[in-house]
Amino acid sequence: AMSWAQLGYHNLPVGLLNVGGFYAGLIAFVGRMGEVGFLRAQHQGILIHDDALDRLLDRMAAQQPYATIGAMSAADL
Repeated sequence: AMSWAQLGYHNLPVGLLNVGGFYAGLIAFVGRMGEVGFLRAQHQGILIHDDALDRLLDRMAAQQPYATIGAMSAADL
């Protein structure tokens, strides 16, 4: 889903519910990809994560769509 957002196939939020810190390693890896330049600056906010579902959903709902050409948006669903 993150790759598709980077490529412009959609501009929908990509959320990860990190219950009990299960995905902490993945979240750190995505952060490291940004630090070393493997993930472009404009894409570093694609992955939205939280350990509480209500906060995650609120953050996903508040995300501004990425400016992409021909991307699928929530209105298309």
